[in-house]
Amino acid sequence: MKRLFDLLFSFFGLIILTPILLVIAVCIKLTSRGPIFYRQVRVGKNNKDFQIFKFRTMYIASDKLGLLTVGIKDPRVTTIG
Repeated sequence: MKRLFDLLFSFFGLIILTPILLVIAVCIKLTSRGPIFYRQVRVGKNNKDFQIFKFRTMYIASDKLGLLTVGIKDPRVTTIG
């Protein structure tokens, strides 16, 4: 029952938020080169790996330059980010 609720709520939530998500995607694409989404493998419950997809807020390969953010003046963050 909980799984059904989660699926239905997620489905309708995505339908409602689709216009906003599309605007964000277009803004990212227009203001910086590279993909719209950032993909990363993370470790979840019971040490099980999973992939996370997020809107990209930093320039490409900036995750290799350092892990700590330096506040509002971080040069790795895009204009939209």
